[in-house]
Amino acid sequence: MARITWNLCPIILALLLSIGCGGMVYLAYDSLDEPGKDTFDEIRYVATDEELNEFVELSPGERQEWLDKFWEKRDPTPDTPVNEYKLEHYKRLRYAEKKFKWGEKPGWKTDRGMVLIKYGPPDELESHPMGDVATMGGWYSKPFEKWYYHYIPYVGTDINFLFVDVHMTGDYTLAGSIKDTSNSPEEKYKASGADQATSDGPSTLDGFDATESFDGEQTRNNGDYSYRRSTRAGGGEWETEADGTTLYDESVIDVEQGVNDPFKAAVPITPEESTISLTVGVLTFDSPGRENMVEFDFVIPNTHLQFDLNEEEQLYKSDIIISTRLYDSERRLVGGTVRKRSASERYEEETAARDKFFVYIAGALLEPGVYEIEAVAVDQGSERYGYIRQTFEVRIIEPRRLSLSSIELTSTLRPANDLSMFVKHGYEVVPNPAGVYRMGAALGIYYEIYNLAIGPKGVPEYMVQYSISPRDDANDTIFSYKFLAPLEGGSSQMQVYTLPLRPDIIDPGEYKLHIRVVDIIASVELIAHTEFEVIE
Repeated sequence: MARITWNLCPIILALLLSIGCGGMVYLAYDSLDEPGKDTFDEIRYVATDEELNEFVELSPGERQEWLDKFWEKRDPTPDTPVNEYKLEHYKRLRYAEKKFKWGEKPGWKTDRGMVLIKYGPPDELESHPMGDVATMGGWYSKPFEKWYYHYIPYVGTDINFLFVDVHMTGDYTLAGSIKDTSNSPEEKYKASGADQATSDGPSTLDGFDATESFDGEQTRNNGDYSYRRSTRAGGGEWETEADGTTLYDESVIDVEQGVNDPFKAAVPITPEESTISLTVGVLTFDSPGRENMVEFDFVIPNTHLQFDLNEEEQLYKSDIIISTRLYDSERRLVGGTVRKRSASERYEEETAARDKFFVYIAGALLEPGVYEIEAVAVDQGSERYGYIRQTFEVRIIEPRRLSLSSIELTSTLRPANDLSMFVKHGYEVVPNPAGVYRMGAALGIYYEIYNLAIGPKGVPEYMVQYSISPRDDANDTIFSYKFLAPLEGGSSQMQVYTLPLRPDIIDPGEYKLHIRVVDIIASVELIAHTEFEVIE
């Protein structure tokens, strides 16, 4: 797939501005009664500014006659009893409300709802709910969606929209778009022979009807649109748009340009000669379709790395090459990466701090099944390496049943101030897959809850309980805490939990953390657990 640069050009800036309404309209909006505001909201994206200004000046008794004329002007077949334009518009409204509602914000107010209502469903859609990690990329971006339109009447050809979940809360905002060709809207409109009533409302997009999904695959959906994950990558190949990265045609290994793969070195990589401690945690999160988002957290203690002074940056740095291989149950290579990363510290004495770690994160979308991850990490300063080979199972997360992601143990868990590969849903989540904590540190966990029931108020209601017991005696509870979750958000929720490991709470030893989630509305519950160790 050709690389697409997501930036703004003048024609698209005008397009984005045209989606909103004029300032005078909003000033008069507050003077409307509630039925008037509801009607205004229903037509705001397909009416002109002049029409909206007319509407806000109407008395309640004058609105229906005005609306009849409003829709009549847009009827593509005035000689028939059905106004297809009006039906299509309200179909989009229903879908936007059902699909894009976020918390208390109605679906039509979201950016995705706005674009859908005004321009219809995209011809193609790419959904990346966990960021750009369709390959083993090693770097998480914010969740995003790309909508591709081959042609929008009076706008142009090849118009694409980029929506980004900036705060990782589920609220996708319009970040940019691009017009890829120079065909003028007027020329395209004339060439099509279309008879469009207005440029501001629903148009009949080629190849789209009520039984077609956004990516062009046929599906029955009772008159509503349906999402499917885009198949633009095709062929089962791993895809990347990262700068400086080469995707080899003859393999599925994504190699960073200029980096030598340690797996192909003359000296064999063996577990027996491994002198660097390399740990990997494998976590499963929900993703659209039958595939799950699987995250791999690779961790090396700083004490196992050689740090040298980089005088230009005034930092002590260690350069690490980490190479991964991913195999299916039949030992077929299905993906992998080769990356160069750095660990750095400002003061030499801190580089060997006992609780500091180098962390590398990779991810893949995988169907349910048994897999194997193999990895080698080479410290370029000392030429020592660490090696790991681990089998794991990916289970499907049921689409309509209360479910949990993997429980992620963390060494750092706090609100995020900057974007980094550790940010999830607004929190900085630095993994600790070994699950070893020193006395006085904080036990942190991160996990996600899926498919909570939605109550009459449009929000879920659920309870979470945490308890800790010795690893070999689950009935000996030494700590317990429960709370009712706040009534906000949708059917999927994120949870974080932090417990200071103080002597008055816990002693050194091996423990189990039990998590109980109760969906109060659906009267169902789940229990999960994870293990950790506390040392002096």
